Amino acid sequence: MLIVKNFGNAKHQRKQQQQQQQQQQQQQQQQQQQQQQQQQQQQQQQQQQQQQQQQQQQQQQQHRTL
Repeated sequence: MLIVKNFGNAKHQRKQQQQQQQQQQQQQQQQQQQQQQQQQQQQQQQQQQQQQQQQQQQQQQQHRTL
């Protein structure tokens, strides 16, 4: 009886370990998605800076024609 109980417990513990590993993998995937979102935000900021530079150049050209 004792041997059977121990064997059953070992199986149960293995299942728990597998579930924990799956949860950790899901968390890692979520972190990667967050990093991708941050990169997209940085790209948007760079685009805004480029637009500002273009506006400044246009203003300078208008002054020169006057």
